[in-house]
Amino acid sequence: VGRRLATALTEAGGDVLGVIVVAFVGLLGRTAQLQVAPDERAVGLLERQSSPWRIEARRGDIVDRHGRVLATSARGRMLFADPALIADFASFGERVGYGLGVEPADIDRTLGERLSRSPGTRFVPLIESLTDEQIEALPTLGPNGRRLAGLATQSTARRHYPQGALAGQVVGFVGVEHTGLAGMEATFDARLTGAHGSVDLLRDRDRQPLWTPAAGLNPPRDGQAVRLTIYATIQAIAEEELAKAVEAVSASQG
Repeated sequence: VGRRLATALTEAGGDVLGVIVVAFVGLLGRTAQLQVAPDERAVGLLERQSSPWRIEARRGDIVDRHGRVLATSARGRMLFADPALIADFASFGERVGYGLGVEPADIDRTLGERLSRSPGTRFVPLIESLTDEQIEALPTLGPNGRRLAGLATQSTARRHYPQGALAGQVVGFVGVEHTGLAGMEATFDARLTGAHGSVDLLRDRDRQPLWTPAAGLNPPRDGQAVRLTIYATIQAIAEEELAKAVEAVSASQG
């Protein structure tokens, strides 16, 4: 509308300022229309360009009676694939596998199994935790040493046990999804896990993040720490003496 009026004014000899004003009014009118009664095609495009992104809550620590850390969480990088952006499925597994030192057949199998279950998925985890060497190699996996299309990383949590196997049966461990599977990790899983947050991302045509709407952020709530009655030093001495006794009498366990 603004363009047509501006053309008419120009042909009629209207001044430049009038043309600009009318065009601006037309633009505002079109903007208001898109906000109040948007075209269905525009709504569909916006929905495809907007996607939620999970913000992981930090899992709480497990400590001994004096606060010495027995289990904690650190940040790492997880490797995932976006099948919609993969240019050549035939060579994708080989490039990723040989470039990062993993079995190419495992990459192909993971992709195939996930796509058979969810054909339209845009997120396929490939490597749970990348090493520093693998992260450095990522930008060179594509043709001519460029970044490989369809491959990206995401920040993720890793569970770390600073005291090694000390009190391992009591502390327990977590699984791939970072949930407790045994010991105190499982018993107090709900308290340690907290609540994950999320953020809505608006993306461009290449799925690159542009911005986040003001109301699109739901912050995470980190998990709480769990303090045990164990004293790590005494526990270490007890386990050492027990191991000596088991070996001395050739016991199967102690």
